[in-house]
Amino acid sequence: MSGNTPQPVTSSPRTHKDYTVGWVCALSLERTAAVVMLDVQHPRLEIPAADRNAYTLGSIGEHNIVIACLPKGMIGNNNAAAVATQMVMTFTNVKFGFMVGIGGGIPPAVRLGDVVVGTPGDGYPGVIQWDMGKAVEGGGFQRTGALDNPPRSLLAALTELETAYDINDGSKIPQYLAELEIKQPNLVKKFLRNESMKDIAFKAAASHIGKSDATSQPPLEEDGDKEEEDEEEEDETGGCRHCDRTKTFKENNRGMRIHFGLIASGNQVIKDAAFRTKINKELSRKVLCFEMEAAGLINVFPCLVIRGICDYADSHKNKIWQPHAVIVAAAFAKELLGYVQGVDVKLENSAMDLISGIRDQIYEARADIKLIYSNMDKEENRQIISWLSGTDYESIHADYRKRKMSGTGGWITNSTEFLEWLQGDKQTLFCSGRPGAGKTIITTTVIDWLEEKMLHKDTGDIGIAHIYFNYKRHGEETAEAVIANLLGQLSRRLSSMPGSVRNLYEQDAKGKKPKIEQYLEALSSVAAFYAKVFILVDALDECHPGERRQFLTEIFNFQTKGGANLFVTSRDIPDINAHFKESLKIEISGKEEDLRKYMEGSLPDLPRILSQKPELWEQIQRKTLKAADGIFLLVTLRFEYLRNLVTENEILEVLKKGPGTGSDSVYHEAYDQIMTRIQGQHKHSFSRARSLLSWLTGSKRQLTTQELRHALAVQVGRSQFDTKDIPDLGKLVSFCCGLVAFDEDSDIVRLVHYTAQDYLMESQSEWLPNMETEIAESCVTYLSYNVFRTGACDAEGAFRERLRSNPLYEYASANWGYHVNAAAIGGKPLAMGFLESQGAVSASVECLLYREMGVRPNVDPGWVWMHLCAFFGIQEPLTVVDLAVVRAKMETKSTPDGRTPLLWAAGKGHEAVTRLLINAGAEIETKDKDGWTPLSWAAENGYEAVVQLLINAGAEIETKDKDGRTPLLWAVISRHEAVVQLLINAGVEIETKDRYGWTPLLRATENGDKTIVELLLAAKAEIETKKPNV
Repeated sequence: MSGNTPQPVTSSPRTHKDYTVGWVCALSLERTAAVVMLDVQHPRLEIPAADRNAYTLGSIGEHNIVIACLPKGMIGNNNAAAVATQMVMTFTNVKFGFMVGIGGGIPPAVRLGDVVVGTPGDGYPGVIQWDMGKAVEGGGFQRTGALDNPPRSLLAALTELETAYDINDGSKIPQYLAELEIKQPNLVKKFLRNESMKDIAFKAAASHIGKSDATSQPPLEEDGDKEEEDEEEEDETGGCRHCDRTKTFKENNRGMRIHFGLIASGNQVIKDAAFRTKINKELSRKVLCFEMEAAGLINVFPCLVIRGICDYADSHKNKIWQPHAVIVAAAFAKELLGYVQGVDVKLENSAMDLISGIRDQIYEARADIKLIYSNMDKEENRQIISWLSGTDYESIHADYRKRKMSGTGGWITNSTEFLEWLQGDKQTLFCSGRPGAGKTIITTTVIDWLEEKMLHKDTGDIGIAHIYFNYKRHGEETAEAVIANLLGQLSRRLSSMPGSVRNLYEQDAKGKKPKIEQYLEALSSVAAFYAKVFILVDALDECHPGERRQFLTEIFNFQTKGGANLFVTSRDIPDINAHFKESLKIEISGKEEDLRKYMEGSLPDLPRILSQKPELWEQIQRKTLKAADGIFLLVTLRFEYLRNLVTENEILEVLKKGPGTGSDSVYHEAYDQIMTRIQGQHKHSFSRARSLLSWLTGSKRQLTTQELRHALAVQVGRSQFDTKDIPDLGKLVSFCCGLVAFDEDSDIVRLVHYTAQDYLMESQSEWLPNMETEIAESCVTYLSYNVFRTGACDAEGAFRERLRSNPLYEYASANWGYHVNAAAIGGKPLAMGFLESQGAVSASVECLLYREMGVRPNVDPGWVWMHLCAFFGIQEPLTVVDLAVVRAKMETKSTPDGRTPLLWAAGKGHEAVTRLLINAGAEIETKDKDGWTPLSWAAENGYEAVVQLLINAGAEIETKDKDGRTPLLWAVISRHEAVVQLLINAGVEIETKDRYGWTPLLRATENGDKTIVELLLAAKAEIETKKPNV
């Protein structure tokens, strides 16, 4: 017992059976707080030799209490279970218990210093174990750990207490804390709140920035005093002095509050806001706080869990608030006991009765339980899943699920084709439909159905993985990346990480990137863990055609070997349909029943007059159904338009417009109406909407919300970014009148449908005439900020911090040149000013190399402005500067590859820039570190026009790289038939061999490339050459 707790010790004799209330603590600090809340402390009693617990005995009011604390350093559910079990075996008349201590709250509702009480409600018990469950059929995760409801006597006391709060205007906790100041003045500084304790709740997107992360340079000697002040401030603010205070919730100026509801318990400390949010979303956003011990009391003894909030379960977690949180939680427990009637306690069953016969089960695993999340406990396992995953399809699925109207889409799971697919083996169900027919929502429906219904089928474990293709993610959704993602999804559902997956991760860590065949082999081995595997692929038509062909080839091979069932949706495209001739088929279209459900569900958001005039509402529905002709998107677009109308005449005007004569006409009519509505807003609203639509339409890939916020905040002409220019993204979305979908939880902002992208691109001159210029100027302005003019970072840590602090940095570095070319502003002062700053050039190249080529950012990239012009194909700067300036820089070699601007231009296929550099006198036979010439690069990449240009300029066609490969060999290896023909026409040596003995004909034969073999044979290639032994 703490030496700072001199409660009066009574000498009255008591026995073990006199104690009816148990109080379990995890930390010694929590035990001290419990002891100081006792009215009277009792003498110790002798305990059995097998009982390793240390007890403090005492009373509060009429209740005799036994306090036990977990062994020092031994926190978590299992240890709590052991302590509580031993307690009730020694004190056999204990009827119920309290688990009192600290927890991490969920802001902004729950704040530091508040108290959370685990009570049942909204279909949940008071405490649920978030990391305990079983992998059930369908591949889902069913949580099986939940604390039983508190005893009747405690629930009755809670009801009384809440009534007393209403009548007496609040809790007695402040009174108990005031008494502590009098009785235990030596504990005041430790337990009571003081002015230095700041309640700063950061939003999920704000990661913690420690002092070591905030600066890459040591402090100057004369700043020693300042450093000491900084350290003091670090202590007072919990080490968050460097964190981004713009990403916080409103400062908490209210008093302490007591919350009643769901507590999530687990064996893992949560210090990650994103993970905290994920678990909370899975539990219907009902969680008030997280903690680590309570769920261990499942099946041990009935109890009430009380937590004082000391942090927010995020990376900003610290111990400053722990003592105060502990004392307010203990004070609440004392207050509650004042409302518990002794006679009610006597009527309760003892905890010993409840655990009889199950004590031995506490420490053994049950056969049907798989601790799925424990698989993620190890940091390495989490890294493996992250490495495989790439695109977060779980968040995308959650976004679509929110947009699905409840009760719609159910027809698909009742269809004959679906049931045949479900029950069959190695079956494929192909669902085609017109754009906007609702294919994605149907995919979402099927995934949810499988996750829910298959949990109850007695057919063994079920694996489920899904892909949502998107035209904006062409660069990310390669066949290899998608296969790896499927592997990650199926691996994540297993109780331990398969060795085949771990081996791939370790191989990649050693610098040897796995091939797609290896991912497929691992996918087959992981699939073998399941009784059945379902793979669902949405919007196959939005996958890049080249990647789509490879993906289908590989996934069908996997299906044949592994027995997976495939569910695929796509537009009705002959090239795609040809792959599914033998598959089960369903045509997707909006069913009238579903469309009516959607319309009825949308009525509360429409002008009130529609609710007041049933005949008008019926007319709206009838004409909308006729115009939509089974296209769900057209219904949603019309209703988004209607939401913004305010008069009956405006609504009647919409009804007068009939549907167009074709599907494209109908879409255009719907989008025309919305854009006209956007244009009719205040000019500032229209301008803001147009900016958002420009970025969403013209960006080279899908942007994150943080990237988008920074993009829209850029002010051309300024030298630094101002966070006060960041707009309210939700407000901007509202200006777009339904054309843009925004889900803050999943962090996704997108155009409502890809047909909106097609429409805006086709009508760009009308609605977004300055799209490319706006994006180009924003990117160049961003890269020209003072923060980048200092050049490349000298350490990877500093570079990562630069990436984190400047969200648009990565996108702008990788894409500014493409937008500048499209806008034709390469020779304008803004672009020239950026290119003339060597620091800004180096900073942008550092990011470009890191993201595009994996070059580690710890050296100066060594590029000059001409390298960037060559890389992106920007020719204007080469024409506006003096020729002498061009010649002075055009032989500069970049690091680490040793490439001149001409090598970059030829390798990227930029004919105009290649010609400009050749005309300026660039060395045409220059070689990079691997011995490649401009002709080698152009031939390997298949750029016919550049190959012909170089040949005409006199390039050496027999040049060899370090491996002895000529341009012809590279053209053959890469299967570029037209380039092979160009080189043959130029008189290239057909029998050339590389250092391993391979000739062009041998390579073509090995590739199985019939056309190139015929070209080489026609050129008299030697057919008797033997294949080398390699």
